[in-house]
Amino acid sequence: MRARQPTLLFVVLMTSLVVYQVVRQLYDPYWQALADTSFGILSGTPDWLAYQNRLLAPYLISLISLTGISQVSALKVFVLLAVTAQNFLLFFLLQKSKAAGRTAAVGVLAFSLMFLFIQEYSLYPWDFVDLILFSLFAWGVFARKPLFYFVILFFVTILNRESALFISLFMMFDAFEFSGSAPSSGKPILKSKAKLVTGLLLTLAGILYVTAVRQFLFVSQPGGFSDSRHEWLGNHFNLPENLSALFIENLSNLHILNSLFLLGSTAYVFSFARREWKAVLLYAAMVVNILIFGVVNENRLYGILLPFLVFFIFVAGDFERSNQPN
Repeated sequence: MRARQPTLLFVVLMTSLVVYQVVRQLYDPYWQALADTSFGILSGTPDWLAYQNRLLAPYLISLISLTGISQVSALKVFVLLAVTAQNFLLFFLLQKSKAAGRTAAVGVLAFSLMFLFIQEYSLYPWDFVDLILFSLFAWGVFARKPLFYFVILFFVTILNRESALFISLFMMFDAFEFSGSAPSSGKPILKSKAKLVTGLLLTLAGILYVTAVRQFLFVSQPGGFSDSRHEWLGNHFNLPENLSALFIENLSNLHILNSLFLLGSTAYVFSFARREWKAVLLYAAMVVNILIFGVVNENRLYGILLPFLVFFIFVAGDFERSNQPN
């Protein structure tokens, strides 16, 4: 029997409230520090120079604080609104992708469980905005949206974080097609010079924007200290340490779950290489970025992977579509 839309919307709402409650309790000792990090960006004194260009979320929280509530309360309201908006957006995007209503609701539940899985000791406001923007990004990739869609999304995302560079990278991927029916049966052929040139120009513009904003707005770290160690887009080069953690060190502790998630999800995604090779290549690029510049055991970095995983499972996978009989 088909579930009614109001029932499914209620499930999505309850899921959002449960996720928020878990996050609120989990970060109970850290809310003040997280609020200080957010408002430090607006004063030009972020914890790290690499945070200085991540303006969108802090300004949204500052806007909420204009109601007269404290900075910590404004951050909590922001998180509640962001989690709820993310889940409802994902629900509707899955339905627009022809997933049946109940399937879309299950997709939201799966996303929420994975989101809770990546919680540990740090989660920043721009991570929540990234989830929303990358849900729109993933939908655009799987829905084969036109170039203009990704250009607009890039300009919004670059205000939040330099993760927007993955959008311009996809534009370059999207400029090519294979001469055969699959990557294994043909050679790549440039089909759209406009996509390639636009992707290249936006990548360059994004790098220049991030660098300029950091230099012009950054005053110092808290306490008046400089931050020369974090001047580049990638804060560190961590590939050797990450590979060691991924394949060796994590095997002897609970961080093995991180290794299983990264390796398992990547292997699963690669099973779609024939049908969704551009999305697969993009997912691989995001994982490689974590391995090179991130920290394997800093779970929050997996956030941008989650919307794509949901679309691989519930759109590219073999789940029920709304045009199929129940």
